[in-house]
Amino acid sequence: HALHQAEWNVAVQVTEFFELHKTGDSNTCALPDRINLIYFDGFAPDKQPEMWNQEIFNRLYTHTTEGGAFGDLLCERCRQAYDERSRVFC
Repeated sequence: HALHQAEWNVAVQVTEFFELHKTGDSNTCALPDRINLIYFDGFAPDKQPEMWNQEIFNRLYTHTTEGGAFGDLLCERCRQAYDERSRVFC
């Protein structure tokens, strides 16, 4: 419930151990230095290509802590087609 009602571009403390940052544009937004988990909610690469480029994945990786996690909901077929870009953190 708190996740869906959280404001955009504001740090929201959801639980004692979970702070949420909802951003509208991962290409240009300010990122915190120590990200533990990224849920990448980009549409399929053919629908939203600006979200699926090496530059953005490099940027996210730079801000992710060692051992941090990256997740998305791409279907396996899309993942295979875009393996190099979508599995940077794996």
